[in-house]
Amino acid sequence: MKKLFILLAAAALMLPLASCHKDPGKDKDQPVEMKPAATADVAKVVSFESAPAEKKPTYNHGNVIYEMISIEFTEASRYILKGKPVATKAGNSDVEILTGPYTEKNGTYQCTGDFTGSVTVSGNGSNKDVTVNTGGEEQKTTGNVSAPSSGSSDKTNASRTWKVASCIVNVSGNGLSVNKGFNGCNLEAIAKYIAENGGKNISPSDFAGYDVTEILFTGSNTVVISFKDAPDFGGSYTLNGENFSMTLEVGGNDLVNQKATGFLSFPSDGKAEFSLMMSFKGYTGGIDFSLTEVK
Repeated sequence: MKKLFILLAAAALMLPLASCHKDPGKDKDQPVEMKPAATADVAKVVSFESAPAEKKPTYNHGNVIYEMISIEFTEASRYILKGKPVATKAGNSDVEILTGPYTEKNGTYQCTGDFTGSVTVSGNGSNKDVTVNTGGEEQKTTGNVSAPSSGSSDKTNASRTWKVASCIVNVSGNGLSVNKGFNGCNLEAIAKYIAENGGKNISPSDFAGYDVTEILFTGSNTVVISFKDAPDFGGSYTLNGENFSMTLEVGGNDLVNQKATGFLSFPSDGKAEFSLMMSFKGYTGGIDFSLTEVK
């Protein structure tokens, strides 16, 4: 059991835990509507999956050469880069996700953080000319470029970068009963508390580095959970009103179901409440996140 978030989000998801966040004074006919995030007008997904093999761009990360699968520029000034090592046959376990901030000017997206380089998109139609520069020689290729759909007001609200202000963990079963609030979301600290209060087969050291820094939702239905010193988790989500479902494609393991459901709501401008239920190792319960927009 290496990734507590997946275990918390794994799913026999039956308990109405999210109801603890409902505001009885909130008028469902007057939902919160936030302004689009800062860079919504330049948000794009650039996919290189249809590019010729000899023209698929590459980058270096941790002294490993990766082939770019896609790079998404989110509504909230973050990129989401998906890549696979060029030296192996890449399955899901080989795919990595990198995130960080970007700036855009005249079709050039300058990225910093886990990936440092620029991506320039030009031309007409969905299949555009793309130039990738990672500090060495320019890599000229083509990419399929799409823009996120505007969707519902809830989708617009969600499509930004969030920080976990606090979370509440509620787990029970097999003699265990835990209901505890935490500042932020440090999974090692959560695992330690559960282990100290009767949680069996839980080793807090397995979660070292799994301290959530950001949660990203995009208008292209991408979700990413970024950690301080551990690989990011990523996949896709759907949002139907407040009903949320997620499938993680990167960051799972063979022990648990990578699909999860829950609720995502917006009590006020720049605030979100994100609830997931869980079932793992004979325990049931859930986790509620209080999120604040990163601007």
